[in-house]
Amino acid sequence: MGRARYLDGMAIEVMCAFCGETVETGDLDPCNLIVSTRWDRPPVDQREQEFLAHADCVRRSLHPIARAAAFVLDINDETYRDNSGRRRSDVLRKELRDGWDDDEDDH
Repeated sequence: MGRARYLDGMAIEVMCAFCGETVETGDLDPCNLIVSTRWDRPPVDQREQEFLAHADCVRRSLHPIARAAAFVLDINDETYRDNSGRRRSDVLRKELRDGWDDDEDDH
């Protein structure tokens, strides 16, 4: 059985939130997903909960466009980082944020 988490010094089994199977510790597993509700509201109005899962289950559950942007789920470090060593997710987030800022100027 996969024992990937510890609670009070004791190993506990981790269940995948998608398939229900035990998540063995691996190159990318277990993944920790944080779900935030009311994300567009002030933090005091938001709710947050964590789930654990297999990287493959997360990847399969994503829409194809989101899956293509999910660099963190790729074991290949060259995919995860760009040529300058920056995390691609940070670069993508900046590009999206800059794009949103440009859109706001048009209004």
